[in-house]
Amino acid sequence: MATRASLETKIAAFTDGGENTAAEFRAYATELLNDVYPTPITETGTGSDVNTILLAASSYTAEVTLTKIGRRVFVEGWLRNITGTSVSSANILEFLTDEFIPTDANISGLPTMARSTGKTPNGTLCDIAIGWAVVGGEPTPILRVETLFAPNTSPTSKYYFQMSYNVKL
Repeated sequence: MATRASLETKIAAFTDGGENTAAEFRAYATELLNDVYPTPITETGTGSDVNTILLAASSYTAEVTLTKIGRRVFVEGWLRNITGTSVSSANILEFLTDEFIPTDANISGLPTMARSTGKTPNGTLCDIAIGWAVVGGEPTPILRVETLFAPNTSPTSKYYFQMSYNVKL
C-alpha cells in the first residue's frame, strides 16, 4: 500500500519539460489506485499469514478481512472460543506488519483504538477491541476480547464483528 511519503516522493520526481516516462507515470498512478481502491486481505492468524498471528491457536480461531484506505483500516470478521469454557477477556490476534499497526499516540496508556460488539447468529454478544496490550513484556498491537467470551464449539457459532481504526503510517 502507498504511504503519503511514498506518493510525495514520486510526485517530486516528476519534472517539467517532458523528461518523465509513461512507465514512471503508470507506476505512480497504479500505486495511487491501489491505495484508493485496495484489495481486501483475509487472514486466519495461522502460520501462513503475514499480517496477523493468533496468540493462542489452541484456544481460539479467527478470520479477519483487512481493507486499508489511506490511513484508515476497515476490519471485519469472526472470532470463536474453542476452549469449552468462558473467558472474561483475552488477547486473540497480534498485528505483525507496520501497514496494519494501529496509531499509538498514547502507547504508555495502552489505548483502545476501536471497539465493536461481536454477535453470534443466536444473539450472544461479546465486546471486541483493537489497540495495544502488554504481550511478553512488550507493548503489542492486538485484537482482543474485553468482556465474557463464551465458548462456541459449533463451527457455525462465531462472534461476527466489524470496525475501523487509524494506522501509524
